[in-house]
Amino acid sequence: MARKRSTRFVQTHLANSHKKQAVLLNYCYLKSMTQKYIEVHDTHHHDFVKLYLPSQFSDRAFINACDGLVCLSNLESSIIHIWNPSTKRLKLLPPPKKQLSRWYVPIGLGFDHISNDYKLLRISYKVQQDYTYAVEPELYSANSDSWKDIQIPKQLQQPSWSDMSKVVPAKSGLYMAILRELIAFDLHNEEFHLYPFPICEQYYHAMSEVLDFEGSVAMIFEKSNGSALSLYRLDDVCGKGSWTKMFNLEADIKIDWVHHYLGLGQFIAYNYADGCVFNYDYKKGGTKKCGLKLNLDIKMGYPVKYVESLVSINGFERL
Repeated sequence: MARKRSTRFVQTHLANSHKKQAVLLNYCYLKSMTQKYIEVHDTHHHDFVKLYLPSQFSDRAFINACDGLVCLSNLESSIIHIWNPSTKRLKLLPPPKKQLSRWYVPIGLGFDHISNDYKLLRISYKVQQDYTYAVEPELYSANSDSWKDIQIPKQLQQPSWSDMSKVVPAKSGLYMAILRELIAFDLHNEEFHLYPFPICEQYYHAMSEVLDFEGSVAMIFEKSNGSALSLYRLDDVCGKGSWTKMFNLEADIKIDWVHHYLGLGQFIAYNYADGCVFNYDYKKGGTKKCGLKLNLDIKMGYPVKYVESLVSINGFERL
């Protein structure tokens, strides 16, 4: 299995990494396309490190990360690698079963704690006769090293998946926002669930991506008059989603969008007026410009949160 062969040291190392502030991985490439690399940005120490990629990677890539494992693919997600930068081990996954139908096919990597299995969700689209898209998800299991089709509820065929946010791993699921709803995929039961955003007259604008916040799923919403931003945590009560307001965000720089929660009180936020990317410490209320050049197009290598690990999966080979 994916984690059963991990030593106690590997598991302890990963647990300690999760207690630290995470870093950001940002996919970059030079104009010549001859040198491709991932930029590791430590916003706490203001350090940049470049990890140059092997030649087998595409000139463009969609990236996702979970437990120190980095998933890289081309935009169609037809060629997918899982890579651990710390151990320099790499695996090319078997080809997905679904035919390509769009130039951008989102994927998400997560860990099923019950089955001890890393799983990757791929959401492809099939063009129908009326030129609409049918959503066709499939799931890769590291334990079985294979893909299988996943059933999707009829109501989830309706949302505009082209407006989907990045896929975020949290708990034992994968989460993504579409318009005014949060879609969750249970990695163990392999089922989709739909959670509407908080229904409240005062809060209706989403102001963040889906956030893995202190082990919970959360999002930030803006008051209708623009006077306050509040973080809401999603709780699952008897199979139904319940949003709980946790606190307001109060910063000396206007927050137009929140991209990540890195741990230890630190958010990565963005101000549109001056193109400023900054750290916001919600516990202390302070902000610091972090100098990160944030690519706002998730189709062109959106930055992802990363923690260092020694985790391995079946079929890893040393670069």
